[in-house]
Amino acid sequence: MRPAAPRGWSRGLPHGRPADLGGHHDRPHHPPPRARHRRQPRPRSRERAEEALAQNPAAAALLGDESALTGLDRVVVHRWFMHPFSRDVYPVQDHDVCGRVFVSDLRAALARQGPGSRAEQVVQSLLARSEEFARVWAGHEVGLRHETRKRLVHPEVGEMSLECQRLVDVERSQVLLVFTAAPGTPDDDRPRLLASLAPRPALLTPS
Repeated sequence: MRPAAPRGWSRGLPHGRPADLGGHHDRPHHPPPRARHRRQPRPRSRERAEEALAQNPAAAALLGDESALTGLDRVVVHRWFMHPFSRDVYPVQDHDVCGRVFVSDLRAALARQGPGSRAEQVVQSLLARSEEFARVWAGHEVGLRHETRKRLVHPEVGEMSLECQRLVDVERSQVLLVFTAAPGTPDDDRPRLLASLAPRPALLTPS
């Protein structure tokens, strides 16, 4: 490992195929060496309308232990609208944009998967239960993208600004999200601090 390698963490997500919103998956493919040494040595992201396949300790400390979730609550966009406390990992100023991007991702997933899919289940559930989601969905926004630099918040570690890299395994239709802090910045040690903390419960209720 190079001394200057940025510290960060990672999270495995399904990608691309109709199963990218749920269902049964193999374990994530091991990331290539260049990703492993940046993972801290393990937000999402969440970031597309997907559910996490695996988290490292830092991810579970920041985002909550998503392995304990069941049903549609495993899908990040469903949690965003049905459990507003899941938004606490982002600064309040970023909530509007994050919600719109999650909905844009869900619309793209629905277009790929079609009727009867996991994506349609999420859409129908949210349309029936969330006025906020229905309002954003009616905007028909498509193609919105997440910023590569993200601001994330932890109650003990504080707010941090991190780069998010997406490593795509096309063969397995999975994505590894790798969050890193630039060396020498105030955020440099925060991923390491996160990895030393106990995992938080899934962020469905107040911290």
